[in-house]
Amino acid sequence: MHAPEVYILKMGSSYQKIINVLEKENVPIIKNANLTNSLLNNCNEFEPIPRKYWEAVAKILSKIMKKENASLNKR
Repeated sequence: MHAPEVYILKMGSSYQKIINVLEKENVPIIKNANLTNSLLNNCNEFEPIPRKYWEAVAKILSKIMKKENASLNKR
């Protein structure tokens, strides 16, 4: 089994379209300026995130999953 793949998408029209869809669908968005800046400065678009960032990204994904589960339990 392989780890999930998360890719970088730098700012631009595609980025804004994705953000708009996420907001419309009420998908949780967690903002972390330090992590974002580090990823944007040290990673290439459409390439998997390097291993050194996996833990930070996993923590964010965990927060999103907890928010989603809490939201589902309220329904």
